[in-house]
This record gives sequence, structure tokens and C-alpha cells, in this order.
Amino acid sequence: AKAVFNIYGDIRQRIYSDVGVDNLKSINDIGNVYTLNQNYRNTKPIVEYCNDEFGLDMIGLGLDGDPVDEFAIEELNSEERIDCVSYVIDQNRMLDDKMVIIVEDVDSYINFKEYYDGTATLSRAVDGHSTQKTNVIDVLTVAESIGMEFSSVIVFSEGMSATEKYISCTRALKKLIVI
Repeated sequence: AKAVFNIYGDIRQRIYSDVGVDNLKSINDIGNVYTLNQNYRNTKPIVEYCNDEFGLDMIGLGLDGDPVDEFAIEELNSEERIDCVSYVIDQNRMLDDKMVIIVEDVDSYINFKEYYDGTATLSRAVDGHSTQKTNVIDVLTVAESIGMEFSSVIVFSEGMSATEKYISCTRALKKLIVI
């Protein structure tokens, strides 16, 4: 008797080198590999941004939506950075009370909270468990955000690898802001 297995997944979301595979064809006797490149989940502008940013060929079949906003803050001084991040958070919190911020890792969260303390009430969503509190913005690490979806996401991409940034950007369903 021969068993049949269907394996689904996005190998581009592999952030740990010792977990998962980087090429499905490397699995012995895998048989046929089919690429699913139709995206129903994210808005078309998010799919287009990810295609451009990460060299993908996804077909966006979802809804039309707001364009992806990008803010380059590397060249700004401390006060300008705080003003920019505060503005982005305030403007988008008015549109979606439950947006999240995704940072690289726990150290990035600590640095982010220390640097931007006072721009908003931030809470670390430990293991992806949201606080669900009004006027509190949950902050997750990339690893904690895998497999999750949020209507609005601010990606604080400083220090992220291309894979981490890809994972973070694809968590947004309707609105994506990359800082």
C-alpha cells in the first residue's frame, strides 16, 4: 500500500535553519510539487508590495485596499524618529483600534518600547496572545507572528532579515505600514 501526503506551506517563512526544509524537492520520493501562487488573503496592494520587495510572482485575488505606506527613518535624528513613529501610530490607530506592531525579536521589542515609550501604550503580546485592550497596541516578534493575521500591521523592519520582513509584511490583511 502506498500512502499519500499533502504538504502545504510557504518555505519562504522558514526563519530557523534547523527547522523545516528550504526546498521541497529535496525530500526523497516527494513526487509532484505544485506551486500555489494565488493570494486571496491580503489586499492587492499588499500582494503587489511583497512581489516587488521580495521578488515574488503572487497573483492578488483579494480586495482592493490602501497602498502600502513606507517610512524611512534611518536618516532622521531621535526627535524626528519619535515624531514620525508617533504620527504613524496615531493616524492608523484612529482607523483600526487593534493594529499590531511586529519587531525582529525580544531585544528589538525592549529597544522599541524604551525608545518610543510615550508615543502609545505598548504591550508585548506574549506567544501571540493579544491583550485585547482598547488603546493598547500589541507588539509581537516575527517568530510569534507566524501563522497569525491582523487587519493592520506596522512592521518595524530595523534589523530584520529579508525572510523576517517577508513574514511580517504578509501578516497584514488590509493595511500595511513598513518603517
